[in-house]
Amino acid sequence: MVDIVGTPVAIISRTMKIAFSNRKGFTLVEIMIVVAIIALLAAIAVPGFLRARKRSQASRILNDLRMIDSVAPIQQRQQSPGHSLR
Repeated sequence: MVDIVGTPVAIISRTMKIAFSNRKGFTLVEIMIVVAIIALLAAIAVPGFLRARKRSQASRILNDLRMIDSVAPIQQRQQSPGHSLR
């Protein structure tokens, strides 16, 4: 593709070359700040996540125990000596 000097493609191409040629990258301080922010957010989020997970597990255990409790009388009746399966 041939760019003519005055076309929009040529102007955008030159503008992008200028913008990216001046870019040097991130400094160590900037990277350290980003890492510190991520660590702070993780420190805030992880305990809440662990609490929610424990509550979920406790709820599941209680529901399982309720289910076992509701099935136990039925199983006892089925295993009693005079019970027919009809």
